[in-house]
Amino acid sequence: NQLTHHGNSVAGWAVANFDNAASGVNLTSIMGVAYDADLHWADYGVIWSPAQWALSTDDAKAQSSVVQNNSWGWDDDLNPDNIKTYMAANNVTLAEALVAYQAIQNEGAGDAAGDTIFDVGLSGTQQTWTAADWNAYFESVKSFQEQGVIVFALSNDNNSAMGVTGGVTKTTDTSVALPYLDSSLGDAWITVGNVINFGTSSGNKAMYSAPCAQTKEFCVVADGVRIGGVGGDNGTDTAYINEGTGTSYSAPQVSGAIALLAQAFPLATPSVWG
Repeated sequence: NQLTHHGNSVAGWAVANFDNAASGVNLTSIMGVAYDADLHWADYGVIWSPAQWALSTDDAKAQSSVVQNNSWGWDDDLNPDNIKTYMAANNVTLAEALVAYQAIQNEGAGDAAGDTIFDVGLSGTQQTWTAADWNAYFESVKSFQEQGVIVFALSNDNNSAMGVTGGVTKTTDTSVALPYLDSSLGDAWITVGNVINFGTSSGNKAMYSAPCAQTKEFCVVADGVRIGGVGGDNGTDTAYINEGTGTSYSAPQVSGAIALLAQAFPLATPSVWG
């Protein structure tokens, strides 16, 4: 709808049918990267839980999906090295470390004193997710990668605390960095950053999101600045064109490209498509 068109826009940049709007209200033609592809929807807004993410991922696999686009995240720009350090210091699993960080509010990149957003859960309310919930999600991610590629958008924050500017160590967010923390989760996993193009003549580009950082071995970037495409509903049941900037708009371009590769090379493995 007009208030929550994010999912429509993301899906459109990946798979929208070609619309040659030569006349009428919307004088802008649009087309998704893989405009002939089928689409599997998942809504995490009603049930916000790793167990729900697992069910959605398993269902996507059951529907023969070849790529899962994730233009969202579940942490407050938490440095994944914090999780790695906690795991080693306390001799716990990744799932157990994430449960512990559901109770922490002040370690996200750029967090100020008195921050009220929990670092894992991305909410002002502490989540009660269990290690079993996280492990269910991890297993679904591993299973999906047997037939498809996981694509995750990097955080849009490009502040000095994440190392895009200033002299601090570069970091990304934990949501996208699971294979960095557990290599078994990364058989076919790609993270996507956003870049801004300063002109075709110079070819100069600059990072417009969190950096690849810990995910550099499986990270790509795409231009997600002022991208026009499918909107939602303008209140009169008439589709409209939406414009936006962010990694949410970079990631579906990559996901669409992977769908095209899967179509062209159906005998290849997801690690090759990605």
